[in-house]
Amino acid sequence: MADLADMRHELMGRVQAVVTACCDYRSAFDHYSYLYGEDRKEFFRQFLLYGHILTAAEIEAHAENGVPESPPTLQQFREQIDSYEKIYEEVNRIEPISIFQSWMKVDARPFKASLLNVIKWWSLVFKQHLMDHVMHSVTDAVFEPLKQTVELLKTYEQELPEEVYKQLEELPEKWNNIKKLAIAVKQHVAPLQANEMTVLRKSCAAFDVEQHRFRERFRKEAPFRFDTKKPYQLLDTKHIEIKQMESAMTSIYESAGLFEVMVPDYKQLKQRRKELCLLKELWDMISLVGACLDDWQTTKWVDINVENMDLECKKFAREIRNLDKEVRAWDAFSGLDSKVKNMLTALKAVAELQNPSIRERHWNQLMQVTGVRFVMDSDTTLADLLKLNLHNFEDEVRGIVDKAVPEMSMEKVLKELKMTWSTMEFQYEPHPRTNIPLLKSDEELIEILEDNQVQLQNLITSKYIAFFLEEVSIWQRKLSTMDSVISLWFEVQHTWSRLESIFIGSEDIRAQLPEDSKRFEGIDVDFKELAYEAQKTPNVVEATNKPGLSQQLEDIQSRLSLCEKALAEYLDMKRLAFPRFYFVSSADLLDILSSGTNPQLVQRHLSKLFDNLARMKFQLDSEQKPTKVGLGMYSREEEYVSFSEPCDCSGQGGGRLRECDEGISQEASDPAEHPRYHADRAALQGRQTGIMTICTIDVHARDVVAKMITQKVDNAQAFIWLSQLRHRWSDEERHCFANICDAQFLYSYEYLGNTPRLVITPLTDRCYITLTQSLHLTMSGAPAGPAGTGKTETTKDLGRALGIMVYVFNCSEQMDYKSCGNIYKGLSQTGAWGCFDEFNRISVEVLSVVAVQVKSVQDAIREKKKSFNFLGEDINLVPSVGIFITMNPGYAGRTELPENLKALFRPCAMVVPDFELICEIMLVAEGFIGARALARKFITLYQLCKELLSTQDHYDWGLRAIKSVLVVAGSLKRDDPERPEDQVLMRSLRDFNIPKIVTDDVPVFMGLIGDLFPALDVPRKRDLNFESFVRQAVLDLRLQAEDNFVLKVVKLEELLTVRHSVFVVGDAGTGKSQVMRSLNKTYQIMKRRPVWTDLNPKAVTNDELFGIINPATREWKDGLFSSIMRELANITHDGPKWMVLDGDIDPMWIESLNTVMDDNKVLTLASNERIPLNPTMRLVFEISHLRTATPATVS
Repeated sequence: MADLADMRHELMGRVQAVVTACCDYRSAFDHYSYLYGEDRKEFFRQFLLYGHILTAAEIEAHAENGVPESPPTLQQFREQIDSYEKIYEEVNRIEPISIFQSWMKVDARPFKASLLNVIKWWSLVFKQHLMDHVMHSVTDAVFEPLKQTVELLKTYEQELPEEVYKQLEELPEKWNNIKKLAIAVKQHVAPLQANEMTVLRKSCAAFDVEQHRFRERFRKEAPFRFDTKKPYQLLDTKHIEIKQMESAMTSIYESAGLFEVMVPDYKQLKQRRKELCLLKELWDMISLVGACLDDWQTTKWVDINVENMDLECKKFAREIRNLDKEVRAWDAFSGLDSKVKNMLTALKAVAELQNPSIRERHWNQLMQVTGVRFVMDSDTTLADLLKLNLHNFEDEVRGIVDKAVPEMSMEKVLKELKMTWSTMEFQYEPHPRTNIPLLKSDEELIEILEDNQVQLQNLITSKYIAFFLEEVSIWQRKLSTMDSVISLWFEVQHTWSRLESIFIGSEDIRAQLPEDSKRFEGIDVDFKELAYEAQKTPNVVEATNKPGLSQQLEDIQSRLSLCEKALAEYLDMKRLAFPRFYFVSSADLLDILSSGTNPQLVQRHLSKLFDNLARMKFQLDSEQKPTKVGLGMYSREEEYVSFSEPCDCSGQGGGRLRECDEGISQEASDPAEHPRYHADRAALQGRQTGIMTICTIDVHARDVVAKMITQKVDNAQAFIWLSQLRHRWSDEERHCFANICDAQFLYSYEYLGNTPRLVITPLTDRCYITLTQSLHLTMSGAPAGPAGTGKTETTKDLGRALGIMVYVFNCSEQMDYKSCGNIYKGLSQTGAWGCFDEFNRISVEVLSVVAVQVKSVQDAIREKKKSFNFLGEDINLVPSVGIFITMNPGYAGRTELPENLKALFRPCAMVVPDFELICEIMLVAEGFIGARALARKFITLYQLCKELLSTQDHYDWGLRAIKSVLVVAGSLKRDDPERPEDQVLMRSLRDFNIPKIVTDDVPVFMGLIGDLFPALDVPRKRDLNFESFVRQAVLDLRLQAEDNFVLKVVKLEELLTVRHSVFVVGDAGTGKSQVMRSLNKTYQIMKRRPVWTDLNPKAVTNDELFGIINPATREWKDGLFSSIMRELANITHDGPKWMVLDGDIDPMWIESLNTVMDDNKVLTLASNERIPLNPTMRLVFEISHLRTATPATVS
């Protein structure tokens, strides 16, 4: 194989060598390529002109004037022919056959023969030229050069015929003889020639005169004018005349040529011939245009196609412009040009007049402008329109059309307006109590009305309004009246509906306000009459434009305002009678009062008036129906306390509630007759909340005792003992007192129910001392500090410890000095405490007035007054009143407190509390034995999370997060009491925190859990039944039931179990809505009757979201969120109720929800209404980030 490869390699090498040798051989002939590559004719042409082939440099040098000609000499012909002869010899010597490397033979004979043939052709071109030159050149001077040329041709063996040589010998002599004969004949005919020349010159002069006369005649008679009749006959006549004159001129030219006489050019006649041709061309064009335009003029108005006509006219105009320039001076040309241009202008006007907006009035205006009358109908033709000379009135036509177009749009608007309002009818709905037809709010109608009013306003400002002015003005008046009547009607209807149930439906109020009830009865009759009358006229325009309707409504409104004023004074009177009414909205108060003598209906408002009074137990009659005698009361936790004496609940609402209030206080203040405490002490052992409260208080008592033992306290005057809040019973005064330091407080006996107490830490003790001392010094308290430090809760807990009702108010920009004043009025008369959360959110202008209000209350307490003047009104004073404000420093939307307000409040700095102590006490309360060690692990984990995990806006490792996990831990502990405590806590820490931890932080968090709880791997607590429902719900929603997705749904459910306010955070498209929808669907499948309402809080203003008091009328306008929350709170079933807020977080609105999101769980409005967040209600925020949220919101 190797030998074969070598042989192949050697063979290929030899072949390659031969190929190279052959290529070199072929290249040796390249210098002959110009012989068969160049153009012989072009080469010879340049040789004859310049004597050689031009170079590129020569062509460029003479680019402007061209290369000067230089014909070749005979010597140059010789050199060219010699060069070809030399090449011929070279080629002839080429070897015909060549052999390369003994095996490759190349036969060059065909190529050689072809090349020799081509060389001969080149040589023959030059030789042939010289032979032709010899044959055709016969003059005196040419004989000698011809002889030289013949000699040259002989040199190259080019023989001429014999007779040529013979003629070259004879021709010179013959030529001389002919010349002599010509001279003799010329002398003989000279006299005759002179005579004829004289006659010829006279003829020329006469013809010249005749042609000038003809010119004048031609100019007068030829059809140069546009109005010429029979132009073609004239053209024929002139053509015959010119033709005759041209014959005479030809004869003169022939004679002049014979006798060698100079003849004039006769330009005039030639010019006439040219003009005649141009006239013929011009009149052809005139005829063509005329025929076309005449044809158009018969077109009916409806069939006129202006676009095609315009294109045709423009084509004519182009052809006219292309005529000879001489014709432009003629009248016929000007007439034609004007006719086409006028037609083009008229067509533009016609096109504009074809606008669909042109009406009969516009045609009349056009006739008036042009002064021509015609009937515009289907038979009208273009000719009728052209009679108007539209080309002279182009601007007027445009003006009419410009006016017609907007007029048409106005006409369209008015037509639509008529159509819209002819079919627009009011919708009615029956009044729930009286079935009176009430006007139904129709957003679409109001929107159309507003749009149409704007449209009419735009029309009235138009400069083209003249024709429609009257109609537009009428519609403006109609719609304006409609607008005012509808808004007035709704106001009257709204007020009537509100007052009807009060003045007609409530006997109590009718008895209290007889004059106003009588006035309202008159209003009631008038309004019902109007309502029934309106129902008979369903059309909106007709119904609202009835004469005198507006005045009737205004009269009813003014009378209603008197009723409202009387009612407001009546409500103020009721509030003075029972001051707790200051803390319910006017609507709720009216509901309480209008319930008359039915105490069962008032029960639902009890929780708004008392701290923990949910309902009452009434004595049953023989038919087992509740009577009006109260036997006892239930707290929200269903704790029951019986009254020592039955409470008679008959009579008016306010008086009845005041008696109940006194009865409840009497029950709490008499320990000898205290069935609640005796009965419930035993029952508390089985109650979780009671046990947890006992644990919380006892742990604190244990710590205080231990501290006193450590400090060897043996005296009742020691500060460590005095600084504790201590309760004592005075047998003499038969009252309970609370002592702390040098301050003493009378226990207020508010029924608190069985509620949990706050964990008492050294920070709590310090806060208690500060706040109680501020009250002791007749000041107010102002706990301030970051979110989650327990400002509000500590204040509330102190109030509970003193048996005082604490009203928490979430301050907002909507609060003004009057709403604040009403709160202080209520607090002063009830002796309750008011805790104003986020106090510095109120605007600084209001705070200045608030300072005066607070000072007047403090001064009255300091002076030990029983009553004092507040805002121009004398009110009673209960000295236990306390006003507390809590603030987060430096947040968005906060103001600095005025100095006069700061001076009234004793500040209390709330710092981060002792988390470990709180955690330990809560674990004890939840039933954990090894609470201290577990608390240390818990707090260590949260401290490490804060330090080691990434910084996320939604991370919160504060008090509320700790509390939530502890609640979960307690729940897990009770569900699985046999499981070791560290496993229970580890599971709750892991499962509760994992949902909020981002993916990158999960390994770090799990590592920390593993370090703190080594060798523990507790499985998730799973509810397989619930998970199966979730999977079914996910599939029902046409989603994929992946384990991860199902886990997300389960985690959301677990979170909603322990937190009433949940943020679902994630970017768009990460499945936030689908997780929530899946859980909602799961609830539906489980027959839990879920309720879901969602809104975008950023789509409306804060006032529209939470409601606002009208500063002028003091009327409360409800907000979107507040109305939704109220509706959900009024739903009686125990299914989950969600308020989903789907929109970006903004401190301006979310801060108003702080009291809803914290443990107060109540929405406080500027109207003093307090809407509780029921145990079944949840706030769910669907957001992409928490960057703009304050720490208070995040916690």
